[in-house]
Amino acid sequence: MSLLIGIDPGPRHSAVVVYNSLSIFYPDVLPRHVRIFNAMLKPLLCEITDERFVEAIGIEAMASYGLPVGEEVLTTCMWIGRLVEMLETMDMPPYLFPRQTILSCLDVSRTGKGKAYKSTDANVRHSILTMYGGAKDGLGTKEQPGPLYGLAADEWSAFAVALTLEQKLIDEAAKEEKR
Repeated sequence: MSLLIGIDPGPRHSAVVVYNSLSIFYPDVLPRHVRIFNAMLKPLLCEITDERFVEAIGIEAMASYGLPVGEEVLTTCMWIGRLVEMLETMDMPPYLFPRQTILSCLDVSRTGKGKAYKSTDANVRHSILTMYGGAKDGLGTKEQPGPLYGLAADEWSAFAVALTLEQKLIDEAAKEEKR
């Protein structure tokens, strides 16, 4: 089965989730999700793509909202560019998804908590848990882990990227069939 990789880039660390269409992938050697120093991304992605068939890689991209940005945002943009360049040299050009596309794919506005909808990581997490039947089924327990057990912090956003990538590939395949 082919794998999808979702990446949530950051200024120093990035979250990476390896996923297949049935569940978060549990490889024998490689981590199914990890928060890693950006400098270690290339060796990790080379190892994953060498040992497994990876169909596509998605990266959360930046979008301009007309607001001033700081050093962390600019450094993250630099790392996104470096990732794209690195993946293109590996003959695996990534799909780039701005946050709004990810939120739309997950239908976060409908499942978000609170009176005022905001695109917070908590709302992304809540939307994913809803897709997997709630916390009890999705997360499970230490004794009986669910498919989302162990995801933490930025890994939720990386998983959201992987889910958005999966939907994009399904949509592309459906368009191709119509031709």
